[in-house]
Amino acid sequence: MLRRFSYLFVMSSLIVMTAYFTTRTNQAADPAATDKPSAPAVPPSADQEADPYAVPEGNDEKVLHLFLTRITKMEPAEPTEAGIVSHFEKLDDAVSQILTREINEDLYSNVAQLRFQIISILGELNAKSAVAREQNYLKLLGESSHPAAKALLARAEMQNRLVKFAQDEPVTQQALIDDVAKQLASLPREKTDELELQLDVAMDIGALLEQGDSPLTLAAYKKFSEALKARNDERVEPVLRRLDRTLLRLELPGKEIELASTALTGKPFDIKEYRGKVVLIDFWATWCQACMQELPELESLYQAYHDKGLEVVGINVDEEREIATKFTVSRGIGWVNLFEEAASPNELSPLAARFGVTAFPTMILLDQSGKVVTVQVGGLHGTSNQTSIQGELEKLLGPLSKSATPSAPVELTPPVQK
Repeated sequence: MLRRFSYLFVMSSLIVMTAYFTTRTNQAADPAATDKPSAPAVPPSADQEADPYAVPEGNDEKVLHLFLTRITKMEPAEPTEAGIVSHFEKLDDAVSQILTREINEDLYSNVAQLRFQIISILGELNAKSAVAREQNYLKLLGESSHPAAKALLARAEMQNRLVKFAQDEPVTQQALIDDVAKQLASLPREKTDELELQLDVAMDIGALLEQGDSPLTLAAYKKFSEALKARNDERVEPVLRRLDRTLLRLELPGKEIELASTALTGKPFDIKEYRGKVVLIDFWATWCQACMQELPELESLYQAYHDKGLEVVGINVDEEREIATKFTVSRGIGWVNLFEEAASPNELSPLAARFGVTAFPTMILLDQSGKVVTVQVGGLHGTSNQTSIQGELEKLLGPLSKSATPSAPVELTPPVQK
């Protein structure tokens, strides 16, 4: 059997793949469907009953669209390593057949990107066929006359460059940072595909630098932010907001923070009430699986350190106050939890946005003077400046006895980006 995380990775990949394909190709299959819901699932034909991966004959794009929508929603028949790999190999075979047919450019572009996603998943699963499939696919794209193929090749080449980025010398990393920033600032407005690629690369570079605790991180994010502001292009505003929120978070350590809000109970709260205490601020949600997984360990840590001077402040980012209130009451959570409603379902919680938090769980640790010690994306088991929450607590409040040490957690899922 695969490790638990790998299977969760597969399931989340299927969800992302389905959502991406359905939204990006619905209009390609039916131009009149711009404001219509995603194409419904349809029962397979008789041939597909025998082989659900069998591609329908012909070039009818609506039929192909519905077929691809259905198979990207399928789960592996067997949740074993061999079964999961076989499932994605069959998906890849089906998608590659469709790419050989005469379909319109929009559908080709989206199906071609879907194939990259499938091959990437096979690579994550260490499938023996992944390397050969990727090499063959790159060769086919190089020979293709479709305009989308050139953009996909450029993306693949950049992805390969990013794979080596973490091991590169700082001077080589800086060269790529400078190049991407230049592209972000100067790419003509009409070169949408190239701009989207550079935006993705900028965010990937930032994530890689953060993971490696690189001294280039803060300057890189600032450079990308300045480049996007120079464009004066409303299309990049969502990425610019995310970059600026990340800068807010990265600049928090060493600073005192202001935090006055309202608890789920309706009582006013001010972080100044906890001055002289060590405070752990936990950004969480009931829909965040990693938050739920590490909650028992957080409760254990709170019980072990509370008498030594630790306070926990939860900041809930659920869409509805009632959901969070019901959960905290039924769970019997002993620390205060704050809540502020977002302006719309697609917006971040105002409290999360204020501190640049875009991934959950995230924790901010304050010392007794109210200054930020560390910001941990990933919660208790994230890292920042090669530190850990428990390690910092030991520095601030002293080590725990063996009997009070929290037990090892279950394997956690990655933090959820919003």
